[in-house]
Amino acid sequence: MPACVLITYVLLSLSHILRYKLSGGGIEVVIYSLGGIIQSILVPDDLGNIADVSLGHDTPQGRLLSIQPS
Repeated sequence: MPACVLITYVLLSLSHILRYKLSGGGIEVVIYSLGGIIQSILVPDDLGNIADVSLGHDTPQGRLLSIQPS
């Protein structure tokens, strides 16, 4: 049965970004409430080794710092 864990981050002292962890069937996905950004997708390979197959930043701060103003 899939599980969902809610973890709250405090960012810049005023904003809150929620971090959702969804897991089931050996797969785990972590999603931020900041635009539905995927932080990580952990999946096992055929030998059972877990690997993160997503590209991006490890923290919400890293994502915000990477945004280029227009």
